[in-house]
Amino acid sequence: MSGLKRELGLGYATFFGVGLILGAGIYVLVGRAAALVGDGVWASVAFSAVIALSTAFSYAELSSMYPTAASTHTYVRAAFPRSGLPAFLAGWLLFFGGVAGAATASLGFASYFSKLLGLSPGWDVPVSVALLSALTLLNWWGIKESATLSAVFTLIEAGGLLLVSALGLLFPVREPGYLSFNPMVNPLLAIMVGAAIFYFAYTGFEYQPTLSEETANPERVIPKSIVLAVAVTTAIYLLVSISVVRLMSWEELGESKAPLADAASRAWPQAFHALMAIALFATTNTVLGFLVSSSRLAYGLAKEGVLWEGL
Repeated sequence: MSGLKRELGLGYATFFGVGLILGAGIYVLVGRAAALVGDGVWASVAFSAVIALSTAFSYAELSSMYPTAASTHTYVRAAFPRSGLPAFLAGWLLFFGGVAGAATASLGFASYFSKLLGLSPGWDVPVSVALLSALTLLNWWGIKESATLSAVFTLIEAGGLLLVSALGLLFPVREPGYLSFNPMVNPLLAIMVGAAIFYFAYTGFEYQPTLSEETANPERVIPKSIVLAVAVTTAIYLLVSISVVRLMSWEELGESKAPLADAASRAWPQAFHALMAIALFATTNTVLGFLVSSSRLAYGLAKEGVLWEGL
């Protein structure tokens, strides 16, 4: 089996991770968490960040010890050398998780696309298939091209979230006690359950090690990129969670189907359509990230004898 070209550095690897983590989860989950926690949803975001960083440091340490595209499969195999079943299950679960994630995100893209253009829901599947086909071709073209597009889309995603933050922080606050908790729920319990809900918005960094065999000096670069990606997204998430409750109450956020867009439109009416458009880039980037990482994971699994090398 021929080797992969090491074309990525710290910047590309970090952008790839940030793009995978940001995704479209934040656009919905902040409202669901706020419905339980109240205006103090920022505390759940902070708590979930601590959990995510703990996991990220574990992945960083393991990726420095085993810089392979098989990532989780290799880690579990090293932990349980006497039985190949745990590693087999871990590798395949991660692979199918990436494939399912790409399919789900592509349907999310199709939904946003149809709403913006006024198309009927019957177009969702054809649009989804077209997106998957186009990004698969890009993935086949090369990692540098895929990583470059991912970096551009990540900047657009981050820009949209920073726009929400700026609108929330600059617009007059709706009431002085806007950071209080839901009075009907125990604050500590609410924070923990809210963190469990919001943690999904942090998933994605576990796929960064799959780029190890296309990254220069992966033993140092991949661990740094994992920690940096989680740290950057944490800063953005905290800004967003504080900003949205300045614009809308937790009751309104919990009832909204598009909490970020609805909150931002309170300060700038055109923000709703702007964020809907940015969501297209977010979902596209998620699809691209999962396709890239899943294909590299399959390559790593083939090298370790779990998949047929001819694939």
